[in-house]
Parts: sequence; C-alpha cells; structure tokens
Amino acid sequence: MRLKRLLFALLCGLLFISPVSAGQNVLDTDSFGGTNGTALSTYSANWPVFANWNNGLAILGSPGMGEQGGGVSGNRRLGQTWTNDHWCELTLDGTNLADVLFYIGVRLQNTSPAGDGYGAGWESDTNLYRIIKINANGTTSVLATSAHTRAAGDVVNFQAVGAIMTLVVTRGGSTLFTLSATDVAYTTGAPGIPRVWNSTSGRLAGSWRAGSVTADAACGGQPANTVLLCPGPRPTPGQPTIEMRP
Repeated sequence: MRLKRLLFALLCGLLFISPVSAGQNVLDTDSFGGTNGTALSTYSANWPVFANWNNGLAILGSPGMGEQGGGVSGNRRLGQTWTNDHWCELTLDGTNLADVLFYIGVRLQNTSPAGDGYGAGWESDTNLYRIIKINANGTTSVLATSAHTRAAGDVVNFQAVGAIMTLVVTRGGSTLFTLSATDVAYTTGAPGIPRVWNSTSGRLAGSWRAGSVTADAACGGQPANTVLLCPGPRPTPGQPTIEMRP
C-alpha cells in the first residue's frame, strides 16, 4: 500500500509540475544548394515570392541564401500539407548578417496586396529580436520584443500553436531566450521567409527546416507550447509573455 501511494505521488508530480513542450515534427528541409545568384522562386517552385514583395531572395554563397540588396524581399514555402499549427527554423550565417531586417514566418498567406501572417526576427530600428503581425496593407504590428540582438550562428525557431506564437533562439548550443505572444487574427497558411532586407548583396543563412506540431495528450489533445506549462493558465490574447532561459 505504501508503495502504491509513493508511485501515485510521483505520477502526480510528473503531471502537474513538469513542463510539457510541443513536439516539432520535421516535414521539410533545405540547405539552398543551388547556383549562386539564382532567385529562390527559380531555384525551387516550392519557394514562390510572398505576395507582391520583391523577388530578391536568392542562392548566395552556395549552399546558402540571402538578399541581393534590392529592398524588402520574401518567399513562402510550399510543397507540404501544412497544418494550422506549424513551425520553421533558420540558422543564421556565421560570416554575414542582414543589416536592415530579417524575419521567418508562419501562417503566411498571399492576401492582397502585401500578404499577412506572423513573423519572428530582428530589425535595425530597435536592434532586438521580436515577434510581429504582418498585415495585408503592408504594415506590421509588434506583438512582443526581446532583450537580445541577433548574432552570427543563431538558430531561430518560430512556431504557431493555436493563438500562441513562440520564438526560441539558440546560440552556441544553448537556448538564449524564449519569447511568446498571443494573437487570433490568422489561423492558417504556410511557413516561409516573409521579409529580408540587406543594404548589400550577402549570404544570410544556410539551413532551413519546418514542420507540424504534435498534439499532446497532457493538454487534453491540444498542442502543447514550448513556453508554457501544461496544464496551466494561458496568457491573455494580445499580451506578450517572456520566459528567459539561461
């Protein structure tokens, strides 16, 4: 009887104390191994231009990709059946960084005229990582801002689960920070690289991954989130939640 009570206590501790992370399934990868100077939309039909933005993303420093200095450019990633809850990841180049802005994105749609969805990345006006809402009229809304700037070698991972968007940046093999925000404007679409702008042509990244998010039984069959404990309270829509990890 004493042993049964001990096992029951341990089980309760696992269920209600341990954080449950979302399971990210890899459905798509790309190392951008094409011919230098080839536009991504030409390199692969699965990289069409995002909405009406410039066709400036190209194979640069093959294997690798970047923006050719022609203004804000972006591409969506097709070729898979993307679930509403999905993620993407880009590894920044070790020698060159976009000096104006870069964003990876989820739930991207070609809504006229400028496309919509969610983005996570860095912009020079604040020199910090942040999560944005991309509006079809060409504007963006900042949903959350981190306390960190970008650095060569950063692994930038962004996912959407329900109303929660989560950005995780890994540096030197360790999680640098986790940033989350909530919004209910967009529920479906595709991942991609919606906005990149560099003042001169240069290689930005060399590794892309994306996929679906597995529902977790501990969350009642709903997808778990990499930031929040489950079960537990969810943040109020529209309010950013930041969890710093050493």
